[in-house]
Amino acid sequence: MNANLARLAAFAAIVLVAACGPTSGNEPTAKSSAASITATGVDYSWARPSPSGLKSEGFTFAARYLSHDTSGKNMSTSEVNALWAAGVDVVANWEQTADAALNGYNQGVADAQAANAQANAIGIPAGRPIYFSVDFDATPGQQAALNAYFDGVASVIGVARTGAYGGYYVIQRLFDAGKIKWGWQTYAWSGGQWDLRAQLRQVQNGITAAGDASCCDKDEAVAADYGQWHAQPPNAPPRGYLDTASCADIAGWAQDPDAPGTSIDVDLYFDATAGTANAEMLRILAGDHRNDLCTAINSCNHGYAIPMPLGLLDGKAHVVHVYGIDTGGGTNPELASSPKTFTCPHATPPLDVHHGIKRHVVDPTSMKAWGFSSLVDVAPEPDAVIAGYPTGADWIGKPELVQADDGTPEVWLVDGQTRRHVVSGASLAAWHRTFGDVVKTAAAKVYAYAKGPDLPATPFLVIGSGPAVYVIDVAPDAAPTGGSDGGVAASDAGAGSGPSAGDVPQTNDSGSSGGCNVHGSRSANATWTLLIPLLILARRRRAR
Repeated sequence: MNANLARLAAFAAIVLVAACGPTSGNEPTAKSSAASITATGVDYSWARPSPSGLKSEGFTFAARYLSHDTSGKNMSTSEVNALWAAGVDVVANWEQTADAALNGYNQGVADAQAANAQANAIGIPAGRPIYFSVDFDATPGQQAALNAYFDGVASVIGVARTGAYGGYYVIQRLFDAGKIKWGWQTYAWSGGQWDLRAQLRQVQNGITAAGDASCCDKDEAVAADYGQWHAQPPNAPPRGYLDTASCADIAGWAQDPDAPGTSIDVDLYFDATAGTANAEMLRILAGDHRNDLCTAINSCNHGYAIPMPLGLLDGKAHVVHVYGIDTGGGTNPELASSPKTFTCPHATPPLDVHHGIKRHVVDPTSMKAWGFSSLVDVAPEPDAVIAGYPTGADWIGKPELVQADDGTPEVWLVDGQTRRHVVSGASLAAWHRTFGDVVKTAAAKVYAYAKGPDLPATPFLVIGSGPAVYVIDVAPDAAPTGGSDGGVAASDAGAGSGPSAGDVPQTNDSGSSGGCNVHGSRSANATWTLLIPLLILARRRRAR
């Protein structure tokens, strides 16, 4: 059981234009300043250099056109796919005419609408930027028109996606005015200067690439993200294994190949497959460290293990199906070696008939108020076993948790005219409560309640052949196992402060300390104490 506790306690194109900038011959490469090159690429228009040839020569992106052209300048879906397949990313740039931006706001709106529609049709991922060309040496006197144009662009796609291609002064003024978030600066009209805010630089025209003479312009990225986008590989479904389904535990591993270092959820369905209406199921995180997985799948934190739910310890055959949950929202496949069948004997109650009593949970409203789960919390037991327990008062209709306002850390459950110590934060969670449920109460009122026995560390409910459900509780004359009316160190006191996880110290080796501590040994089902916060319990239909 300690092993289980340890496991349970432990995610252009830029269509850079080939015609952008001067196109007369092999002009010298501009010198880059104060920036590190993160990638080297090309831009082109009507040429079609070999994608694999570009990649082999070290070009890892291609800036490509969007426009109203129908003669072959624009990028196509097939071209983009070929570039991706070769390992070449794409950047998107809109240019219909070199000086269209001088037409102002309405032109910006129209161009952005057309560019966005073409980008969506090609499959540019949502949120990626588009550059818009100012392919001439604009003067400061023309800047007002350019600003209005880019306001029009941003009104359609948002300024966060808006980029500009142009010379140094145009890019500088647009950045200074807050009109763009992305800059692709050409060496032309720049006088050897580079705006360090621009993510892309066009450094040479008319180069030969992939054996295609004068096909392209050369570009350098000087940022990790320069607006590129790349192929999205087909979604790979999760993989994993159901190693065991024994009376001790249910265990295995699961991993999503698309996020190999991320721990994923798994769904456990009992006596039903996924999608069955009203099926009993648990969702848990496959995040336990397993040394064997470090080598087998090159990542370690993908194990899952839970103790067998109490509701299935009934001497009958049951089946468990386990499914890995895809991080990308795709198919959630059943794991290898699932399903498994198991038959387990009835659970042994943590309190025998000499030390425990049975208390009737009077109706479904009370079950719901406490958050009790028939799968996790309620053990089927023979009628004779249940009949052997003395009958106590009906179980509390709804939980009432208090903490005295005198700075003492203890949390108490009000049970009739008594107060019962909640022995730890983990116990609070096992009873399906949080510190947010605890009410700071006048100390005099809290201590006016007689002190009763500690609340059991975990709930243990039973049901026989009939519909009645009982909580197996400590007999009222049993000696308290812990708790006090004070005794907390001054450093732990916090009069007037609300309860928090820090108000409940963890168990230490001696089994005692100030505040709400665990005293004595835990019952066999105590492993659920640390597991409950990790579970999402549900009876639901799940589509796959």
